[in-house]
Amino acid sequence: MKMKHTLMAVFLMLCGCNAAVPQESAEPLPSETPQTDTDPLAAYSTAVKGQKSAPSAAMSVRCSYTMGFSDQSKNIYAMDGVLSYDDKDTIHLKQYMNSNGMQFEQEGWYYGGRLYFNYNNVTFYEDMSAANVKALMLVPQTAYAYTEADLDGIDRQDNTYSLDLTADGAENVFLSRYDIYGLNEAEGFIMKDGRITDTFDEEGHLTRETASFDMSYVQDGETVAIKYESSLNYTDIGKTAVTISDEDKKAQSAFVNYADVDPDSIKPLDENDEPADTVTETFRRRLVSRLNYEVQEDGTLSSSFNDTEGYWIDFANRTFVYSRRTIRYVYSWRGDTGTMDACSYDFKTQTASDSCQDSTVETIQDVKKYFEMELYYCGLTLEDLQKEAQ
Repeated sequence: MKMKHTLMAVFLMLCGCNAAVPQESAEPLPSETPQTDTDPLAAYSTAVKGQKSAPSAAMSVRCSYTMGFSDQSKNIYAMDGVLSYDDKDTIHLKQYMNSNGMQFEQEGWYYGGRLYFNYNNVTFYEDMSAANVKALMLVPQTAYAYTEADLDGIDRQDNTYSLDLTADGAENVFLSRYDIYGLNEAEGFIMKDGRITDTFDEEGHLTRETASFDMSYVQDGETVAIKYESSLNYTDIGKTAVTISDEDKKAQSAFVNYADVDPDSIKPLDENDEPADTVTETFRRRLVSRLNYEVQEDGTLSSSFNDTEGYWIDFANRTFVYSRRTIRYVYSWRGDTGTMDACSYDFKTQTASDSCQDSTVETIQDVKKYFEMELYYCGLTLEDLQKEAQ
């Protein structure tokens, strides 16, 4: 067997034992050489030490292990999900797992110190802390304080820092913060390199992190190459509200304790949620399978909230439309522009046409965020989609 664990097994282990809270960033240590305000490492250490915890936010995450074998075959274990939390410790999360072709979907609601979970239509609850619920997203949610000895190099562009790690630095941080499979116990484990990119906002919140690590281990005398990748994005910081309806709470009152769940009752889903050959086709597929979009006769996809409000996505023209009554806000992901009637806004230059009112520009900016959230729910990012649209 090429991999002993599946993401399902890892999740059940985490949920059943109260998930470990991700390791917080260590206090920045002094560099071996003097630093100035213009030194990227000094600036990064200051940002990490001063990073703020958001009282409420929506986070989207992805992580994957790609195993490559000598016969050119591959095993892929991947998870993506979205979690929203507010300042009252109310949380809603949704995750999708692909364990080398087996698919698992889970949705959770947390309030009153209890997590209610629907895992491939098997429902249960467990009492745990809000921090442990967030840990179920399986990626670190804070930036880490690296020392000069951990780094081969660091580059800074405004509030974004790209860190190239030494083999030792990469191994230490990967095994302590990212790894969910226990690769520290794998025979012949070798870390080759790692790269972290962190972005902070002006208030000091971490808003985005990407991580990648290349490594290998030995299994049955064969060297297995591993590529680990993860991403974390925060949106609506300080603005997120989570509401759980009375209808949902009534249904959750019938959930059983997790200890009474037979793991064998959890079966993989039949739906095809695997990635297509392109990001665009993956997005189109998952809009239907995950978000229940409907395909229209003209090929566009739509999702209606009510009789007067909804989303439309036109892949031919690469546009996302938010319609409210007779008003249509259009976002173009190819041009990274938004329009409403005569008002147009360019996100690259952050400039609006003369006919725009401030309230219209704010709504156009919100519409782009709506679109990004649809992508996050599909395990994708706007950056991924835009690369294919050029």
